[in-house]
Amino acid sequence: MFPFFYLFGKEVSAYWMMGVIGFLFAITVSLIRCKRNHGDVINQLYFLTFCMLGMLAGAKILAWLTGLPYILANLSQIFQSYDSFLTFLGSGFVFYGGLFGVFGGCIVYRWYFHENVISYMQSSVICIPIFHFWGRIGCFLMGCCHGKISETWGIPYTNAPYTPNGVPYIPVQLAESVGNLVILVLLLLYERKPRRELSNAGVYLLCYGILRFGLEFLRGDAARGKFLIFSTSQWISFITIAAGITLIWGKERKLLQVFRIKNCEIL
Repeated sequence: MFPFFYLFGKEVSAYWMMGVIGFLFAITVSLIRCKRNHGDVINQLYFLTFCMLGMLAGAKILAWLTGLPYILANLSQIFQSYDSFLTFLGSGFVFYGGLFGVFGGCIVYRWYFHENVISYMQSSVICIPIFHFWGRIGCFLMGCCHGKISETWGIPYTNAPYTPNGVPYIPVQLAESVGNLVILVLLLLYERKPRRELSNAGVYLLCYGILRFGLEFLRGDAARGKFLIFSTSQWISFITIAAGITLIWGKERKLLQVFRIKNCEIL
């Protein structure tokens, strides 16, 4: 594949480049939606910054937790040099950890600025599948998060830095990218009518939980963290699906209080 690009004579990781592109698309859409809804664009920008920091922290923490045996066994190599430590920090992110980190960032923003964030969240939910679409393309180009070996559906890598080359792996990353586009379309259709607050987040969580649960059966990369018959991400998918159903149809008032200032109406 194409794990690296060259810009102005410098090597740039395709994974990080796709991430940056996805973030720029996501933040642009979020700000446009905020302005269209007569929201405060500056506050929305602050809010997105907290979400981004929470996403990076959550994605990295869950990656460390799931890869703890490997980390403990290779501590000497990780801290062998400054470059190896930076490589360790810059690789290995888990999407579900990032998703939970986004909600954590929302809570921190709410506590720090003493503002209701539900309106900001509603404007930004649609940005998650946009960002994730580009992120999974980066995974495909880099060779990480690949599927199982398949002579029929597999695509062999040729320059992957972290995956055996010449082995035909199912491009599950591209399937997830397409799935995120489908979720994006569903969210756009769902938002055409007035809905209860954060029910669009419920639609996203429900749809992505189902998508991720199914795609996990095709994943072939290491450290799936299997417990009983399901992987770690599949168990998390159950929680995600339950949270989505709660936001769409259930009694979510106590849950939303985490993001709302008491006795203060949403702007």
